[in-house]
Amino acid sequence: MKARLKFRHYFLFFILAIALLFAGFENRHPVQAQTETVLAVSPSVTNFFINGASTAQVQVVINDVTLLNAFDITLTYDPDVALVTSWSAGGFLSNLFYLMKVNNPGYLRIACTQLATPGVSGSGVLLNLTFSAVGSGSTPLTFSSVALSNSSSQSIPATLQDGTVNAGFIAFELSGAIYAQGQADRSGIPVGLGVGPIYRQGPLAASSTPDYGLNLSFSSIPSGDSYLFTTTMPRYLNIDAAQGKTVTVSGGDVGLSPLELLAGDAVVDNAITTADLDAIRDVFETVGAGLNADVNFDGLVNIQDLALAGGNLGLTGADAYAGWQP
Repeated sequence: MKARLKFRHYFLFFILAIALLFAGFENRHPVQAQTETVLAVSPSVTNFFINGASTAQVQVVINDVTLLNAFDITLTYDPDVALVTSWSAGGFLSNLFYLMKVNNPGYLRIACTQLATPGVSGSGVLLNLTFSAVGSGSTPLTFSSVALSNSSSQSIPATLQDGTVNAGFIAFELSGAIYAQGQADRSGIPVGLGVGPIYRQGPLAASSTPDYGLNLSFSSIPSGDSYLFTTTMPRYLNIDAAQGKTVTVSGGDVGLSPLELLAGDAVVDNAITTADLDAIRDVFETVGAGLNADVNFDGLVNIQDLALAGGNLGLTGADAYAGWQP
């Protein structure tokens, strides 16, 4: 009987020793791994428009931090694309004392610490930033320098996730039909749009295609502005800048009125006079390319060129297109 009791005591002691051993092992090697701290720009990509919603909100967020008490964050970006017009604390930390507040174009540095406040753990917003568009383009929003500190003044390592800011224009298509008198081929007519006075975009250029119907297209014209419309078709009367023909793009695609350019300007002065008839007569029945007297571009100076110029005799570009509006 004593032997049994003695054996039971040894057995219980052995079980207790094993339990303490495993308890000590678990304390030295926790089962759950510590989560990595991440400092990020949110959203990672921000899009806004110079001629629309021209401001955008961006946050600096921190995820899975332990006992954060202070930070020193520097962000850099291209000031030709956007500017940080205002910023504020995000609320994750409180009772803040600022050691550094610098907001220069392309450079933002904020350094602060909590006063008489315990370190904060978890995830939240450190900074709220308001960006305003300056010019069309894209810029990285980069953490160029970061220091995080806990309640014991120990550095907190963190993975950094930069962001991107894109500023552009709301744009629409401008299209129409343009053709040259006396030519079956409708391609190659040069058309220009001047610089918009509000957003300073342009000048823009396009050439017509051979298609019947709509054969001229500017695919992406910034909205909310007006553009001077010009043509530069050789040997034809053209719409020049002095005529002040403007097209306004606002809120949707724009269709141009059909436009026929009139032929016969052999001396290239945007007027058809007897000088043009003389120029055609002087090389009449000449064959070849690049002849200004070949007003219909068929490679031969003949009666067709003379008829086109004679039919439009006395007209200037301003006269010819006085009634045409884009």
